[in-house]
Amino acid sequence: MGLYRPDKSDKQTQLSSLVINGFLTLNGTFGIGIQNKTFLNEDSLRLYIDGKAHHSVESYYGIGDDTNRNDGNAFDYNKDQFEIEPTLLKKFAKNSFFGPLIHLNYTNGNDVQPSANLVTPNTLQTTDFPNSSTIVGIGLRAFHDSRDFVLNATTGRFIDLSFTQYDDAIGSKADFSKAAFEWSEYFSLDKEKYNILAFQIKSETNNGDIPWDQYALVGGSNGLRGYYEGRYRDSTMVLTQIEWRKEIRKPHGIAVWVGGAMMGKSYSDLSDSRVLKSIGTGYRLQVKEGVNVRFDYGIADGESGFYMNIAEAF
Repeated sequence: MGLYRPDKSDKQTQLSSLVINGFLTLNGTFGIGIQNKTFLNEDSLRLYIDGKAHHSVESYYGIGDDTNRNDGNAFDYNKDQFEIEPTLLKKFAKNSFFGPLIHLNYTNGNDVQPSANLVTPNTLQTTDFPNSSTIVGIGLRAFHDSRDFVLNATTGRFIDLSFTQYDDAIGSKADFSKAAFEWSEYFSLDKEKYNILAFQIKSETNNGDIPWDQYALVGGSNGLRGYYEGRYRDSTMVLTQIEWRKEIRKPHGIAVWVGGAMMGKSYSDLSDSRVLKSIGTGYRLQVKEGVNVRFDYGIADGESGFYMNIAEAF
C-alpha cells in the first residue's frame, strides 16, 4: 500500500492511496486487485480506479435463497475474471461529489462439475450456469464524504449512490441496470480516536437480463463476513452491520461486529425473506499511520470464514 500527495505543496488534503492485493492459495486460486483513490486540486476533483484480475476455484449454488441454502445445488468451477471501474468525481458542495463511471468486466466460468464435497446429488443443471459474460456499462455516481480518512475512518459520514446501465449499443453482451446505495457513519467514543463505533447499511438491485456473475452477493471480506461470497446471490440485497474498533496499544487493536442481510427478487420480496446473520471478531495491526492490516473471523449460519486484508471492511 502506498500513500502519496499528487501536489506536494498541498498539506491539507488527505493522502491519496494505492492499495495492491495479491494472493495465491493451495487450491490454485491466484490474482491481483488494485484500489486507487487520488485527490486532486485541493480535493475538488477525485479519481477512483478499482480493478482486478483473478483466476479462482469457486462454487456456484444458483440464484435465490431457497436454491442457495441447499448444499446439494453446489457446482465447482474455475473462474477467470478481469474487471476495471474508473470513476471521475467533481465536488459540487462541501464534502459532496458527482461524476461519471465506466464499468468493464469479463468473466469466464469453466470446468464446471458437481462439487466433490457433496453427499447429496445436484438438483441444478450445468445448463443453468452460463460459462462466460462480457459487460460494458456507463453510469453516474454521487456521494457525500465527510470521513477524516477513507481507509480507516474514525469520524464522519459516507453516503454513496450509483446507477449503471449496461447495453449492447456500447458493447455489452447483456442489457440490464444496477443501482447501489451505501450509508456509513463513524463515531469516535474518546478524544484520542482510539475507540470507534462504525455503522453501515447498503443495498443493491439489478433489473433486466442479469448475467449469472452480476447478481447482488452476500459474504466475503467486505460484505457479511462469515458467509462464502457467491453462495447467496439474488437480484436485490439489503445489508447492515455495526462494528466496534478499539486500539489496545500501538500498533495493536481489536474489532467486534454483528450484521445481517436479506435477499430477494425485488425490494418488495425482502419482507418474506430470512435474515442472514453474522457475528465476528478480529485483530488489527497498524502498518502505517491510520492504516491497519486486519485479521477477521466471522461466524454465520452454518459456516464461517477467516479474512486478512488491508484497511477496514467499511
